[in-house]
Amino acid sequence: MKAALRNTLRAACVGGGLLLAALGCNDAGREGDVGEAVPLVTLVAISGQGAADGLDTTVSLTVLLQDRTGKAGSFFNQVLFTNYEVDFVLLSGGGPAPVAAAGLINGGYTAIGSSATLDLDVVASGTEPTGSIVAAAIRVNGRDTLGRPVSFEHLVIIEFT
Repeated sequence: MKAALRNTLRAACVGGGLLLAALGCNDAGREGDVGEAVPLVTLVAISGQGAADGLDTTVSLTVLLQDRTGKAGSFFNQVLFTNYEVDFVLLSGGGPAPVAAAGLINGGYTAIGSSATLDLDVVASGTEPTGSIVAAAIRVNGRDTLGRPVSFEHLVIIEFT
């Protein structure tokens, strides 16, 4: 009886040790605080800059996710963009610059090596500063599958007609 109990305890200790060793070798558990994906804006499209068109001004950013380390091709490195903030500076014209904007991004996870198009409403219809040119500093925030932050900033020049 004692020999069987002793063998069971030994097996449990060995099994527990193997489990701890396996968890210690798990790359996902040792990742740092920064996501492996590096967003690169590859295309910018602007629509609704006219005060008379009745449309919100929208900036569409096409973003390519690049691998920061060369080894980030797994499921854990997919990125979900969640929200954005926009600040404006009047460059020329009658102004004033639009008020700062923020919003949520609806979409799914994007894998490294893939692109996503983010449509951001930056100026509400009827509030466009007609005849003005503004710089829009856009910050997009997100996270990867492990919850690590992934964000980027992009400057867009918008001319309102």
